[in-house]
Parts: sequence; C-alpha cells; structure tokens
Amino acid sequence: MLDEFEWLHKPELMKTFIIAFTAHSQMVRHLIRKARKNPAVFIGGAILVILLIVLVAYLVNQKSTGNRPDTVLATVNGEPITQGSIDKLYNRLDTQYKIPAAKGVLLNQSIDQMLLLQAATKNGITVSDQEVDNQFNDAMQKQNITLQQVEAQIALRNISMQDLKSELKVQLEVFELINETIITKVNATDSEIRQYYFFTTGQNESSNITISNSTKQQIRTLILDQKISDGVNALIIQLRGQASIIRLHDPK
Repeated sequence: MLDEFEWLHKPELMKTFIIAFTAHSQMVRHLIRKARKNPAVFIGGAILVILLIVLVAYLVNQKSTGNRPDTVLATVNGEPITQGSIDKLYNRLDTQYKIPAAKGVLLNQSIDQMLLLQAATKNGITVSDQEVDNQFNDAMQKQNITLQQVEAQIALRNISMQDLKSELKVQLEVFELINETIITKVNATDSEIRQYYFFTTGQNESSNITISNSTKQQIRTLILDQKISDGVNALIIQLRGQASIIRLHDPK
C-alpha cells in the first residue's frame, strides 16, 4: 500500500481514486474508534488536521433518497449540509463503524470540506470536466488498473461513476488550493534535518556522524508532512474564524 502522505510529494498520486478511498476509510475508522472512547473527540481544532490532510473530497450537498423532506443540519456561509448527504456518506461505511458518533464525524468533515471548496472557488480555482476525465484516465494508466476494476471497487461503497468523478473534481480543486497556499511554500532545510536526526536518535550533535542520503530523505518527508499538516490546520482555523457556520440539528 502507498504511504498515505506520499501524494504530498508526488501530486499525481493524489488524483488516484484508490488513494482517496483508502485514506477515507482509514480516517473514518480512526475517528470512530476514538469517538467510542470519547464522543466529543472530533470537536476542536486538533481533529481538523486529520480530516483535511488526507483531502478526501465528498459532495456534501447531495440530495437524499426517498420522499421525506431533507433536514438541513448546518449551513456554511449560507450553503446547506443536509441529513441526506450525511446518510449517504454513512451508508458507505463498513457495518462495524456505523455507530451514532460516526455521523458527527462525517458532519464535521463535510463542514471542513465545504469551507475548503468555498475558499478554492473564491481563489478562482476551477477544474473542468475534461481535466477530470484526463486525470482519471491518467491515474488508471499509472496505477495499471482497468475501468472494470474501478467500477467494481466503487460499487462496494455504493458509489456511482458519476459520483466518483464529481468527487474527484472537488478533490482536485481543493488540492490545488492546498498546493498553492501551503505545499509550494514549505521546505525542509539541512539544519532542520540534522536537528531532527539528533533529537530523535539521542546522539550528540557535535559528534562526527554522517547522515545517509536515504535517512535525510525520510526525515525531509516527515518534516514536510508536519509543516503541511500545521499549514492545513492553520488554514482551516482561519476559514472557520471568517465563516458563518450555523449548526441547526445533530445528525440522526
């Protein structure tokens, strides 16, 4: 399996649906396990890093199925998030993770996703349907998978091809926002790499030790991951502070 943060350094990998759904499943299971111990664990800024760094995009304003009126659970700068949209995400979860706390996690994820998408739109970031198709086909080719394999995988999570490409479009737009505002602006200096190495190994920094190139690269990746994580956290806190977020109902 690919490292869940590898897309930070190879942006083309981020465009592959397999990574997106794998990361989403891992993220939701992680949050729900914590929520079992502490139902309020997903509330607060710390969880935002986990929610956003994987950048799994979902359309949070989809129509619900059935004839009953759809309840608006929250609005983000006037845009609604409905019970139906949360139900749709919830129904994709594995059975063991379908607990009440999961819907709260998904609602918070949807709020954060909408904030990022709104910010991308405000910054003039758009991705055309043709670009989505190009990236989708390119991802299949690079991952050596067929359309039939894709369809089989997404069917397991009750996702249509149209939903997948719509979600990929959102994912690409949000990624471009993160790329422009954070990823392209961070680096890891040689000094930071050395400090990290000696701090984590407990060795004396004044000792005559040569750090191998492979170790330097691993440390560089860890430092960049942390800086990008911090940057995303700061961005979402900023967006939340500027936004009008109204919670109307808890998801049922």
